Amino acid sequence: MAFPLKFKNRLELTRADVDLPLEAWIVYAVCGCEHDSCGWEGWMIECVFSGKDPEKTLKCMNEQICPVCRKRVFRTDTQIRMVYSDDQSGSFVVGKDFESMPMKYE
Repeated sequence: MAFPLKFKNRLELTRADVDLPLEAWIVYAVCGCEHDSCGWEGWMIECVFSGKDPEKTLKCMNEQICPVCRKRVFRTDTQIRMVYSDDQSGSFVVGKDFESMPMKYE
């Protein structure tokens, strides 16, 4: 699979290139707002705050839309604050848990 060359500089961003979050809030949501909703339930991002400016929210995928049927979801009152950890070693290992291929562009 080849990626569009015009996005090369964005696809190859590193941790040093982006504003890292200090904390994120996640919320438990349920797809149950309409008669034909699918009933999906799970965790969604509520908001993400900047590490440089704790009052600033960062862009994130926080649309309250069901990932299965694309209908509105209900956000329950169950929210959890996730705080940045100095250990960012990741839970998946390249070559063990997944394969990595060289980036190709067209």
